[in-house]
Formats: sequence, structure tokens, C-alpha cells
Amino acid sequence: MNKNICILSLFSCFIFIFISCEKDQDAMLTQLEVMKEQFTPSYTSIEVECQLNTSASINDVYVQYTTSQDFADYQEEEMQKKDGKYTVNLSNLEDNTTYYIRYAASNRHSTGTTKDISTVTTLAQSIPTVNLISVTDIWDKTAKAQIELINEGGADVTQQGVCWSTKKSPTFDNGSHMDSKYQQTTIPISNLQANTTYYLRAYAVNRKGIGYSEQEISFTTLTLPVVQTNEVTDIQLTTALLNGNLIFNGNDTATILGFCWGETPQLTISNNQKQVTTSSNNFAYQLSNLKDETKYYVRAYAKNKIGVSYGEEKSFTTTSAIKPTLTTSSATNISYTSAIVGGNVTSDGGA
Repeated sequence: MNKNICILSLFSCFIFIFISCEKDQDAMLTQLEVMKEQFTPSYTSIEVECQLNTSASINDVYVQYTTSQDFADYQEEEMQKKDGKYTVNLSNLEDNTTYYIRYAASNRHSTGTTKDISTVTTLAQSIPTVNLISVTDIWDKTAKAQIELINEGGADVTQQGVCWSTKKSPTFDNGSHMDSKYQQTTIPISNLQANTTYYLRAYAVNRKGIGYSEQEISFTTLTLPVVQTNEVTDIQLTTALLNGNLIFNGNDTATILGFCWGETPQLTISNNQKQVTTSSNNFAYQLSNLKDETKYYVRAYAKNKIGVSYGEEKSFTTTSAIKPTLTTSSATNISYTSAIVGGNVTSDGGA
């Protein structure tokens, strides 16, 4: 064989091998197949994961997504490769919306797009769920409510609190309300009217609307109790029976009852006073160690969280003492120098 011809053949073979290798590596991305596709949707985002199958090399991979099936207008995000998978998180999406998804890959010669189109729907947002736990520390003009935010509904809660009214089922618009920004909190309620029944619900607000608690709690604010001083009975030289009646406890079941008394009018509990323990609205107390022929003043009182109220002031005068009466007994056991004498007190005169 001619030496020159042999060299030329070897050179041609080398070029063919080189060109073939380069062509395989940078082949056109005309056949791009998606594999092991996985979506994890939330309310406003979708986590996308997939593998791509192609005989050509891939430099960059993008996910294309739109709400229009014809992809007339779409957005595109670059995917990151890790452990043979391509991933990306699509954010700032609309809730409860179906998105159409396909993939695009490129190398230095071409760009290819998957023929198959996938669909995935974001989760639907809803109004928040909130719980009214209790109403405590009730006074005449204030109270406290405990609430708990259960579920934001997939959107940021911008307001939460309680609303109340003298009518059932109060709302944010037809009652008073107080805001709070904590997920579980105690909310102070103010500007209430004494001795008034209120209905109260918790609420929370997000972009979907206002959610109200299923629980509705009614409570009645406190006021001063009402008590009556009854006539004093069984008046003696040094004793008398005081009588009172609780008309209204001011909506506080822990009301304390009693009497105050003295020799001067306009009595308060800073004078002589006695707390009476009773389970009845009628109550009494036996005074003792009084002076005879002395005028006394007495008032019943009732005390709750709001304060002390008094009944009408009454007066009474203890009785007078009289001379005692007695009889003389006959002498007995009379002897030359002694005898036994005695007598019998028939009345002590009240003293």
C-alpha cells in the first residue's frame, strides 16, 4: 500500500471519530422527556421536582407555568439540579388556581421543550378560624377575654380580637371591637355599662374575609348591691336583734353581708360592724353588751367587688332598768344567840 494513502486514511478516521463524539454530546434537544415529576402545592406556591430524559447534553433547565392551557403568556423559572433531579419553588401564585406546567432545556446548540403538559392546583385559602376560650375578671365597666387563633386560612391574618354587643351574634360592624396581634392572648374590654348583659365573639381577618368564633359567651357586668335594713326586734336592756335583707347582689355571687351600728348616725363599716355568714338573703345578728336607756343607730350593708352599699339607717333605744322586787323570808333555826334569815328576789328590774 502506498504510504501517503495510508496516512490519509488514518487522518480521516480520526476526524470522523471526533465529529461523531461532538455530535452525540451536543445533539439537538428535539426529544425531551420528563420523568418522576412531583408537585407539592401550598396556598401561594408550588414545589416542583422532576428528572429529564434526553440523548443530548443539558446546560440549563427551566420550568414554564401559566394559567392558560395554550401557553400564550407564561412565566419561567430556572431549576436547580441536585442528585440527578431538577427542583424549583414557584412562589407568589394565586390560591385555588390551576397552573399548566412544562419544561424547557438548552445546550449551546438548541433549546427543547417537553410536549407533555402537567397541571397542578394551589390550595384554596379560607377565612381564619378563631376560638373564644373564656371571659374573666368581670367588673362594672371592664372584663377580659381569652382567644386563640386556630388556623390562618392560608393567608396572613391582619386583625384579630373580640367584638361585643347587647344583642346576640355581634359582628365587627354592628358592635364594639378590640384588636390584638397575638395568636393566643388575653384582650382587655373597656367602656362597658354596669349591670348590662353583653354577647361576645372572637374574630380574625385575612384577605378572604372575617372569621368569627363558633363560641359566643354572654356575661353581665357588675354593679353595687342593694340591701335593706329591717326593723330591730327583741330590744332589751343590753341586747337587740338586728335584721336585714339582700335585695340584689349586683351580679356578684361573692357578696358579703353585715351590720354596722353606733350611738351616732351616718354609720359606715368604719364604725362597729359585724359580717354575717348566711346562705339566705335574709340575715340577722344579735347585739349584746349595750347600754341601757341608750339610743343606737344601725344600718345593714352589702359588699361586692365594686364596693359597699348601705340600707336605710334605723334607730332603737334599749330599755330602762327598774327597782328590783324581793320578799323577806321568815327567820329559822332561832337559838339564844343566832338565827338564819333570808329573802327572795322576785324581779331584777331588767338589770
